[in-house]
Amino acid sequence: MKKYIFISPLLLCLLSLYSCYDDSSTLATNNIGNITFTEKQSELYIGSMEELTLIPDIQIAEGTNTDALTYEWALTETPVTSSSSYNFEYEIISTDPQLNYVVERPVSTSPYTLLLTITDTVHDNLQYTKSWKIHVQSTFLDGLLISDTENGTTSDLTLINNQAFTVNYNKDEQIFRNILTSINGQSFNGLMQTLVYEVMGYGSSIQTNQVWTILGDATLARFNCLDYTQNGQFQDQSLIIDKPNGLRVLSAFQSHSNFYINTSNNLYTLASSTVNRFSGPAGALSPYKVNNNVIAYSPNNGYVSNSLSGADQQHLTFYDKEQAAFITCNGSGQFMQIKSFDANNNFDPNKLPNQTAISAVVFEDMSQIVFLMKDDTNGTYSIYTFSRYIGEESRYDGDDWIVTSPSQPASARNKYTIPSEGTTLLDKAISIFFSNRNLLLYVTTTDGIYTINYGAGTTATVSTTPKYTPQSGEVITKAKMYQQGLYNYNCNLIVGDNPTVPQTEWNNKAIIVTTQSSEYEGKVHIIPITQVANGTLDASQAKTYDGFGKILDVTTTGY
Repeated sequence: MKKYIFISPLLLCLLSLYSCYDDSSTLATNNIGNITFTEKQSELYIGSMEELTLIPDIQIAEGTNTDALTYEWALTETPVTSSSSYNFEYEIISTDPQLNYVVERPVSTSPYTLLLTITDTVHDNLQYTKSWKIHVQSTFLDGLLISDTENGTTSDLTLINNQAFTVNYNKDEQIFRNILTSINGQSFNGLMQTLVYEVMGYGSSIQTNQVWTILGDATLARFNCLDYTQNGQFQDQSLIIDKPNGLRVLSAFQSHSNFYINTSNNLYTLASSTVNRFSGPAGALSPYKVNNNVIAYSPNNGYVSNSLSGADQQHLTFYDKEQAAFITCNGSGQFMQIKSFDANNNFDPNKLPNQTAISAVVFEDMSQIVFLMKDDTNGTYSIYTFSRYIGEESRYDGDDWIVTSPSQPASARNKYTIPSEGTTLLDKAISIFFSNRNLLLYVTTTDGIYTINYGAGTTATVSTTPKYTPQSGEVITKAKMYQQGLYNYNCNLIVGDNPTVPQTEWNNKAIIVTTQSSEYEGKVHIIPITQVANGTLDASQAKTYDGFGKILDVTTTGY
C-alpha cells in the first residue's frame, strides 16, 4: 500500500530538529508528551535488498495505554535531495512496533527518508514522529551470478556472496534471488543465455562495473552491477551505434581494458575506460572471420613498460577457416597489429585447411596459446600449441632508444593427436575447456567430466574414468573453470609478483557445473580440483545451490 504525504518546508525543518543527531553525539531525547524518542542515530546505511531491522528507542510515560498506540513506518519512493520537491510520495512499509523490511529501493548517492509515526488513539490521536535518513548502498559484491528461467520465456538473476567467492567478506552467506523481479516487479523479457562480466578500467568515466548478456535471439542487453538496473538494450543505440539489420551477437569477452563482441559482422571492440557502446567492427580485424566463435584471449595485460610500441599489450588469436590460417592480434586501438604465426616442422599455422576450432586458451603466464581443432575430413581431434608474439624491449640512454631485447615472432610449437577414445568423448561433449595453468583439457558430457592430458610426446592421454559424475536423476548441462571476476579483467591484479587484490581460494582450482533434474529444476555446483595436474575433482567438498529453474549461465563478478 502507498500513501501520499505532503511535507512542507516547515515540517521538514521540524523533523530535522527532532531527529538529526550525530552518530557520535551523547544521548539525546525528544520529549513530546507521553512518548519520548531517545535516539542516537538519524542516518542509517543499508544494502539494497538487505533487511533493515529497527527497534525505535522510545520511552513511554507511566500509565500510558500501550495497546492504544499505533505505528506507521513510511519510506520515500525516491531519494530526497536538496533540489527535491517538497511533496514526497511515501510507501507505508510496516505497521508493527518493530521494523523488519527488505529494502528494495534503488542504490542512490542521496538518502531516502524513513518516517515513523506513533499515534495515541486514546488522547485525540496525538502523533509522535521520528525520521531517519536511509542511505541505500549496493550489496552486490564479488560472487556467483546465475541466470535462469522458470518458463522458457523470461529470465532472472541470482547473486551469491560468501567467503569462498567474495573478497574480504566476513558475513554470513547471502543469496539474492530474482533480483530483477525484486527491483522491477517483473523478470526480464528474454532468455539471458550468456553472462559476461565487464570491469571498468582505472580512471574510467563509467562509474560501475557491468554485466553484458547475450539473449536467446542473439541480441544484447546490459546491466550495471551496482543495483542491476538495465543500462543498455539492443533495440536502440545504447549498446551498438552501427548495427546492420540482422546482426547476431555470438559471444562477448574482456581482454584487459578492451571489451569485445564477436558477431555475424565480425569482431567489435571498445575501450572500457572511455566509452560504453560499440561504434562498429574493429577495422584491423575486418578482413578476417573467426571460426566457430572460438577466440583465445588473455586477462594478462602483457605490457612491457619499456617497449617502443606497447603493441604486445593485448592478445587475441583465432582460426580463419576461409584463409585456412591462424591469426593473432596484438595491441589495441591505434596500436592494433595483425600478425601470422611462423611455421615449424610440426605444423604450418598458415596452411591448415579443413579444420574447425573447438576450444582455446591463453596460459596465465602467457607462455603459450592452445587450440583444440577438429579435422573436417576425418573427424579426428588434435591440440595445437603456439608461442605468442613479444614486442622488442628498449631503454632510453638520454640520447636515443637502445633495444635491449629484440621482438620474438608468434610461432607454432607442438601438435598432439587425440586418440579414438578421446574422439568418442569429444563428439558428445556439451562443454570443452582448457586449464590455463596446466596441460589439461576438460571434456564434459551430460553424465560426467573427463580430462585429456597433453605435453608429452605427440599423442594426448585420455582419462576415460570420469572425474565427476552427477547424482542419480541429474544431468550435466554446462561446466566451466571457476575464475573470480577481477581475474578475467587483469589477472595481474590477483596473481604474480605484486597482486593488489586477494585471490579467492578456488580461483582456477575449481569447476562450476550446472545440472538439471527436470526442465525447471536446476542446481549450481562449485567443485574443487584437488590434484591440478590431472584434474581430480572432490565432489564431497563441493558447494551446491538449488532452487533454480532452467539454468542458462553462471559467471563471476568482483570489485
